[in-house]
Amino acid sequence: MTGDYEPSALGWVREHVDQVVRTGTTDGITMKGSPVVLMTYRGAKTGKVRKTPVMRVEHQGRYAAVASKGGEPANPHWYASLVAEPLIELQDGTVTRQYRAREVSGDERALWWRRAVDAFPDFADYQRNIARQIPVFVLEPIQLTRKVLVVDRLVGGGPEVDQDRQPGRRGRSLGHEDRRHVLGRVVVPAGAVYAGPAVAPDRGGPGV
Repeated sequence: MTGDYEPSALGWVREHVDQVVRTGTTDGITMKGSPVVLMTYRGAKTGKVRKTPVMRVEHQGRYAAVASKGGEPANPHWYASLVAEPLIELQDGTVTRQYRAREVSGDERALWWRRAVDAFPDFADYQRNIARQIPVFVLEPIQLTRKVLVVDRLVGGGPEVDQDRQPGRRGRSLGHEDRRHVLGRVVVPAGAVYAGPAVAPDRGGPGV
């Protein structure tokens, strides 16, 4: 995440962040014996980059960010920041990925709350001692997709052949003669405008 970085005013947060930056990993960093991950987000008021360690609550590639603030009456500052700008980065070990934060409620919150308490039992004590319901965000990985465009051009400078593939419809199979005329594949980001010859999306291009 780009932009000016503003360190936390809390000494323990700065110490944990400095250790992650220095070692390149969150491994070995704990709070009350439980592992943490490092969340990077943009401050709602300042627009500056902020970093905060949160308890590691993970399930099948998704994470929970629990806005407990150690059981204090008010939400942590990062709560408003995630509501205002849900696109964040999360570092777990040596791996940093982009996620989108989504506050959950109802049965979904109850499910993730149980997972959070399993990972860090103190959350249950925090909730019992305060009136506010502790917010829970689910951090979902952002799948960066690539669209594969197939460009067919006849040998000898002939006209382009458009392999038209409509949504829900399979494109025609290329025979032996067709295959020798395939010039190549062009990979562009999803949503980009391709200004080359007539092309059509290749069905089912993999995400990365």
